Amino acid sequence: MRLEYFGGIVYCNGQPYVPDLAEAMAGETEEHSRVKDNVFLALQERLPDGCRAYTAGMRVLAPGYGKRDYACPDVIVTCGALRFDESKSPPVLLNPVLLVEILSRSTKSHDYITKEKAYFQVESLLEYWIVDPERPHVRRHHRSSTEQGGVVRIDFENETNTVPGEIPGGFNVPLAAFYLK
Repeated sequence: MRLEYFGGIVYCNGQPYVPDLAEAMAGETEEHSRVKDNVFLALQERLPDGCRAYTAGMRVLAPGYGKRDYACPDVIVTCGALRFDESKSPPVLLNPVLLVEILSRSTKSHDYITKEKAYFQVESLLEYWIVDPERPHVRRHHRSSTEQGGVVRIDFENETNTVPGEIPGGFNVPLAAFYLK
């Protein structure tokens, strides 16, 4: 069961959720966990100098996403010095360049709609990837000054595809690397 915190309310499968104490911790499927680890490792191996990947747990600025304006993406990439809002406890990262969400059935609409809008309000963010853990599919959102709305969406749906990263220094990741067993 994957839980989502939005607007001060915990949701499970799109419904407000009040867990008993034994269920209070969020969990993820084996596929979700494996793909998240694979994405982290694939990115960490290919990122240019000065950039680093982090796995879930670090909070990032997400203006308009709930009343606390932060989210916890599955994978975060930063380049250069980290900046935090130290007034929050724990501090909130202000300058990610790439955020990755691994889809969960219960949070799918938030990942595709709500989080995209909130994440791209962060000035430093260049890319947002949504990875489907059940089939080879990545939706890559990246900033573009030539497109209306400033965000281009491209789907990669074949393990033979390579997903490009357009952060400073650039990189390429074979989609197959996300789905290693």
